[in-house]
Amino acid sequence: MTAARGTRRGFSLGSDKTRLAALALFLAAVFAMGGGARDDIASLIVLRPLAAIFAGYALIAWQPGDLAGLRVPLLFLAALAAIIAAQLIPLPPDIWQSLPNRETIAEIGRLMGDTDAWRPITLSPSKTANALASLIVPLAALLLFAIQSDDNRRLVILLIIGCAVASAALSFLQIATGGAEPLYFYRITNDANPVGLFANRNHNAVFLAASLALVVAEAARALSRRDREPGALRMLLLAAAAILIVIVNLVNGSRAGLLLMAVVVAFAAMFLRRVIGDASKRTPRRKTGYRDPGKWVPAAVVAGAIGLAALFIGFSRSQSFDRAAGTAGMDDLRLQALPTLIEMAQNYLPFGAGFGSFEHVYRIHETDEMFAPAYLNNAHNDALQWIIEGGLPAFLLAIGFAAWFILRFVSRWRGAAAASYDRRTMLCAAVFLAALALASLVDYPLRVPSLMAVSVILVCLCAAPRTRRPSTQPDNSIV
Repeated sequence: MTAARGTRRGFSLGSDKTRLAALALFLAAVFAMGGGARDDIASLIVLRPLAAIFAGYALIAWQPGDLAGLRVPLLFLAALAAIIAAQLIPLPPDIWQSLPNRETIAEIGRLMGDTDAWRPITLSPSKTANALASLIVPLAALLLFAIQSDDNRRLVILLIIGCAVASAALSFLQIATGGAEPLYFYRITNDANPVGLFANRNHNAVFLAASLALVVAEAARALSRRDREPGALRMLLLAAAAILIVIVNLVNGSRAGLLLMAVVVAFAAMFLRRVIGDASKRTPRRKTGYRDPGKWVPAAVVAGAIGLAALFIGFSRSQSFDRAAGTAGMDDLRLQALPTLIEMAQNYLPFGAGFGSFEHVYRIHETDEMFAPAYLNNAHNDALQWIIEGGLPAFLLAIGFAAWFILRFVSRWRGAAAASYDRRTMLCAAVFLAALALASLVDYPLRVPSLMAVSVILVCLCAAPRTRRPSTQPDNSIV
């Protein structure tokens, strides 16, 4: 017996509630166990098989039409997996030795009498194999989003906000307890700092700053309801979430997080002004002495942000301002490494050094001046690291996918009503993605499994069509 999605009763593997619960549980698991970018995190042993199980469930619950608009993201992941897998294929000695920057390793092989060994493109096969395995998390995220109904897809924003609030709340506890060890999930982390559900405080700060755009999207949804006034409790909870996020980021000590938060707050002020202005034109309200209630929103948002900042500066509680006011200059390890990174990106063309191999490969090129107790396990510039590790194929793949996403976004934007929930949600999701992209120029947030999953979901949210076909598949009911 067939049934349209959303009309099933009882417990069903394919019911809307089960699908949404699966996505919520997956996000909870990813944020609990996938908050670090290192490949030696013990929880990955559990997370990746669990992600494979969720992906398997999505395939079981899949129905015709679920992948509408999402085939290109799926093909992107497949192409990326193919590039990484190709880097693991052993090559004949003559071909391998003809690749750029293999001379040192070839010479070591000759000294050891190992001249006939077949070697893969990657200079660190174990790291590249780990990179290939890591793709199971974004794949599961994509498939779980794909099987959601239109109504469920609207709730995805709330799920991500919930993860942000959980991370901010844990950060607050880490601050309040002076960095109690049980509140930190990872062995290698920023001790005594508000890292939340992450191993790195910068990744926590960037995620929280970007999540403000999603809070704004939900506020706009509440303010734009035609049938009733926005619920006071809903608006209060959203305001509390925003305030908690702002406070945690002010204390965090991340320059990237602080700068991104300033940009998102400015966006929120302009965005909410437009939303409130549109709502006031649609719905007559009592006279308040203001012709346009939206006019005071930017001033209120900015004044509130400045007030919070002044409060924390006055009490000397914000490491962010201390770091932002300081001069890093060439003492910053990442700036010192930039010329070397650019040279590496050029030298390892056209096939790259292998995904995940940066930490090992960088040591070959590290200059004498760079030797120090601190070291770079990532380039802190994902654009350069992408080229260093993936070469020309990965570069062309990324450019092609970015071009598709922009064209798809514009197409959906033009197809949506000017003041529709879809258009506003798309814009806020795009701001979130842009924030992570900007942060990737000085860090590596998209190498963190949880942020990888959220980014894939928001890309799909922007790309997927609004109207989808009802199910024509069997119900798969257990009861």
